[in-house]
Amino acid sequence: MTSDLIAQAWQCAQERDSVLDDTRQFCERYLPDFITEYGWYHNADEIIKSHSHVLILVPPGWGKTRGLTVAESIRRIVKDRKHRVGLFSKSQAKSTNYMRAIAGVLKNNKTIIDDFGVFLDNSPDTIANTEKVIVLGAEETETTPTISNLGMSSQVESLRFDTMILDDAVDRETAFSEAEVSRFISQIKLTFLPRLEPGGQFIIIGSRFSAMDGYHWLLNNPLFRGGTFVTAALDENGNTTIPERFDTEYLLRVRDGLKATEEGDMVESSMDWDARYMQNPRAGSEMAFMLDWINETTNPDKWTSETPDGMTIGIDPAYSTAKTADYTGGVCIGMIGKNPVLYDVMEAKISSGFAQTISSFRRRNNAVNTLVETNNAKTLGDELRGMGEPCRDIMARGNKLMRIGNLQHYFKKTKDQGGLLFHTNLKSSPSWQTFLKEYIYFPEAKHEHILDALEMTMTSVMKGGAGVVMVDTRRLFG
Repeated sequence: MTSDLIAQAWQCAQERDSVLDDTRQFCERYLPDFITEYGWYHNADEIIKSHSHVLILVPPGWGKTRGLTVAESIRRIVKDRKHRVGLFSKSQAKSTNYMRAIAGVLKNNKTIIDDFGVFLDNSPDTIANTEKVIVLGAEETETTPTISNLGMSSQVESLRFDTMILDDAVDRETAFSEAEVSRFISQIKLTFLPRLEPGGQFIIIGSRFSAMDGYHWLLNNPLFRGGTFVTAALDENGNTTIPERFDTEYLLRVRDGLKATEEGDMVESSMDWDARYMQNPRAGSEMAFMLDWINETTNPDKWTSETPDGMTIGIDPAYSTAKTADYTGGVCIGMIGKNPVLYDVMEAKISSGFAQTISSFRRRNNAVNTLVETNNAKTLGDELRGMGEPCRDIMARGNKLMRIGNLQHYFKKTKDQGGLLFHTNLKSSPSWQTFLKEYIYFPEAKHEHILDALEMTMTSVMKGGAGVVMVDTRRLFG
């Protein structure tokens, strides 16, 4: 393609600015099979046209990849051959189909070629594969292609983009891993956002998986405020939001089918419907804990600065080694009237000096008693009593997650209802953030030692007794 033909193509694009500026009009004219049949996208399109940072969360099967990732990339390149697009997904391999679809349209769509000239041919000036696309007339070299296909962990430090599209970068594996979610957020902050050119646009699209799946950070980020579009599979009247693809009856069958699972799959099945289809992961697990229940801003009555009476320490022991990141969890519980109060929490990686660490925690809080779960530390109680520590052994029975899930009863209750209170002392505790992670990610957290200690201690303090047996090991071993 000669420079004259490229100049003619540029002029042609400028003359059609009104069409190229509007995704709907562009797709209706040049890509009629892409998005025009999906009405939900028309509302999302208004956000895309008016915000630099956009978050689109819709159920699976809503055509978001075809309508956004592929169609938007094509439109922007047709409008400006110098435009640089970065496509990101969980892995580079996952974006392979995006690249093939884009290259196929740019090379074979006769209507686009007739109106705007050739974009891809067999000359060495153009490249189209699953890793990059370089079109005729692009200003930059191969180091900054027209389109780059990259995974979340790809090296992007040398690249700059006018448009960045992050498509389904979060999956179940990512959403249910604290480490993976933290990595996702860190990559957004430290890698992707700095790669965006001034005046560029960052579009993130996907479906929810859990309350803390990484998208939660974006939903609360000021950069995306006003630029967020979230739609559920069923509207408030129980009708489909995408009648062009799924009717209401079909979606109801999907919902009922997902929820009609065995009890052991309860969490997963709930997540699949409530989170992915309804974009409402707060209801994803019947055992899950909500931040609102312990939020000092929304529930100030759940927090107190009054010192509780009759402090009791509860310990869930775990011995750590050089090969494990496990830790011992501990809590200190007292009472203010009819309300139990979480006064302090402990996270300690212990390989030696185990009993001394627990003793120090008790003395720090002036607790009158120590409860130790001895399922995995059968002699620890004897060691503590040998030091003169007031200690009782506890053997926890039954499913751990179900036991911890029962704490929901205390978290949800208000102060007047006898619910669990939180002492302001907690905010200065070095282990408070660990407790919050366990709380937020439950029941999918990697560890739940502080929660386990809390359940065990609450059961004893409130004299529930179910599933817990008190044992004095001196009677057993002499």
